[in-house]
Amino acid sequence: MEYYDLLGVANSSMLASQCVPLREDEIRIMSERNVRMPHMPLSNCEVGAGIAPVPELLDAGVMIELGSDGYVNDFFEVVRATFLIHKAYKQDPRVMPAAQVWYLATKGGAKSLGLEQDGRLAPGWQADLQLIDARFPTPLAEHNLYDQLVLWRNHSHVKLVMVAGQVRCSRGRGAGSR
Repeated sequence: MEYYDLLGVANSSMLASQCVPLREDEIRIMSERNVRMPHMPLSNCEVGAGIAPVPELLDAGVMIELGSDGYVNDFFEVVRATFLIHKAYKQDPRVMPAAQVWYLATKGGAKSLGLEQDGRLAPGWQADLQLIDARFPTPLAEHNLYDQLVLWRNHSHVKLVMVAGQVRCSRGRGAGSR
């Protein structure tokens, strides 16, 4: 990160993929220069790269979104891995709460990509949404909604996907499928 900073490319246009490992001074550079980072925990695990210091990056104000470099085709697994891996690494169940992880996978990702009018159903907004089956094996309450989504859902529970107000997938089938 220091080298990128010396080159003058460590800035808000930079999307610094994965960032494993990082030192404190590199986290500071990322924060001061508004560098964005896609967190890819399963990709990092698969290649033995380590665990990105996401809690520290978030504490420093670095904009993080979740991502996959392609070998994981169920994004819910990336979400679940983000939720679990940092708890295990830090040996602290309070690290990376489900609501925070869900934000990184949704609104935080949109914000990081510069999508300003996304994340709300309102006139003039993007109108991207997923309808997810909410029949969970444990009782659902307002305080545990995100935990339930993160721990119990996968792609098979997505019943409808809309992008820009247009249905793209319904009941597991793409638009135009029969």
